[in-house]
Amino acid sequence: MRSKTIADKVAAGTWHGSGRSWTAAEDAQIGSMADGKLAEALGRSRSSVVARRIKLGIPAVLPAHRPLAQVVNQGATSPAPSRD
Repeated sequence: MRSKTIADKVAAGTWHGSGRSWTAAEDAQIGSMADGKLAEALGRSRSSVVARRIKLGIPAVLPAHRPLAQVVNQGATSPAPSRD
């Protein structure tokens, strides 16, 4: 019989990694900002924050949306020609 892999242990909830345990205060911050920024603030890796967020079923915070017209015209020096 093969030994359990880390993935098997994670799925079973028996893998605790080699790092420190998550506190309730840290859990409360998940989903409040981008994973990378939260990881930096907590002194954890981005991948650990992503894994914890997924385990808790919390959706990712997406970057602010800019209308497409702003992205397309960014840096343009003159208005687009009209199509008459």
